[in-house]
Amino acid sequence: MNIRNDNDNIKITVEETDGVFVINLEGCITVDSYNQTLNCFQKFEEFSTAGVVLNMNKVSFIDSSGIGLIIYLHRILFDKNQKLLIANLQQQPQELFSLLQIDKVVDCFESLEKALKSVAG
Repeated sequence: MNIRNDNDNIKITVEETDGVFVINLEGCITVDSYNQTLNCFQKFEEFSTAGVVLNMNKVSFIDSSGIGLIIYLHRILFDKNQKLLIANLQQQPQELFSLLQIDKVVDCFESLEKALKSVAG
């Protein structure tokens, strides 16, 4: 699957690696990028995969609407018995994930390589 979306707030690219989709996010996940990010995430309702990794190494800020989008994607995948993993959280997103205890529900990894290994088992 090849998805590439760009706007002023977020850039999204999707790659497939060994049956796992990697969503590379760059910018800020906020109300301003909500529709674009939602459209990308909704596409995963159609696909069967071992898992999806959100690579957030270039996400500097996330607000409550961005958190809602991640929970939405988690729910889509959970209902299909698939995994959502997060890689490379930066400072502000990491603090928010910890504060809201999202890191207790969604597995978070310090690198993309570790997240991909986790899906592979």
